[in-house]
Amino acid sequence: MDQLIKTLWRLFNDNFIFPVFEIIFVLIFFYALMFKRSIARVKRGETSWNYFSIAYGILSVIMVELVSATESINGYKTIIILANLGMLLYLCYFSGWFRNKIIGFFINSKEKWE
Repeated sequence: MDQLIKTLWRLFNDNFIFPVFEIIFVLIFFYALMFKRSIARVKRGETSWNYFSIAYGILSVIMVELVSATESINGYKTIIILANLGMLLYLCYFSGWFRNKIIGFFINSKEKWE
């Protein structure tokens, strides 16, 4: 039982969680780069562009705070923050796949019954 608690404690440590988070984020970014499918061209309206700005703003604050809060990467936080914000900028404004996910999230949240 004591060994199980120690193992679980290591899994919740910044030294494990932060690299896993970064790997998942980079994989999402590369998936979006590979998933360039242009079946139809869509001209987005102002509401959609507002959704992208809102999503970028919220996600960038979360990303910066996650990197700033971790103690496992002292000395490399600036470059990691810049890389994450660059990837996030691409995802929110240039990746059609991710932009469709953002719009779907906002539409689903508006149609949800209370």
